[in-house]
Amino acid sequence: MAITHKDGTVSHVGMCLSSSTDYNSSMDVTSYYVIAYNQNTTEFDRIYVKCDYPSDEKQASYTLDATDEVKAIWQGRKAAAAKAQREREELIELMTPRVGKLLQVIRGRKVAKGTTGECFWVGNTAFGTRIGIKDAKGVVYWTAVDNVQVV
Repeated sequence: MAITHKDGTVSHVGMCLSSSTDYNSSMDVTSYYVIAYNQNTTEFDRIYVKCDYPSDEKQASYTLDATDEVKAIWQGRKAAAAKAQREREELIELMTPRVGKLLQVIRGRKVAKGTTGECFWVGNTAFGTRIGIKDAKGVVYWTAVDNVQVV
C-alpha cells in the first residue's frame, strides 16, 4: 500500500520514498507530506497528506514503500545534483578575481579596457571592493573588482 486517500482509492503504489513536514509556528500546526515518484513526469512530487489542525479533515494515509528502482532513481538524482553544485562552485572559484590570477579590465573609465595584469591586492574600501593589478611593464592600476574578469 502507498497513499490511501479519504475516498478509499490507493495511489503511488511502490513510489512513496519519504515523508516531510512543515511547521507553521503562528498557528501551531504541522502539515505532513509524502515524497513520491511520479512515473508520468519522472519527477518526485511532494504530496499533501494531512495536518494536525483540529478542524482539518485527514486527506490520506500513507506507507513508505518505495521499490529499489525508485530508490536508485532518487540516489542518482541526488548524486547528479551534488555533482552539478560542485561544478558550479569550481567555476565560481575559477572566475573570481584573487591575488595571483591574471585579470583583464573589461569596463570602467579610469583604466583602459583590455589592460591585462596580475592581481596583487584585493580589499574592501569606502568605495566597495577594489583590486590592484600590475601589468607586464610593472605599471600598477587600481579599479573596482566588477571592472575585471579572470583571463
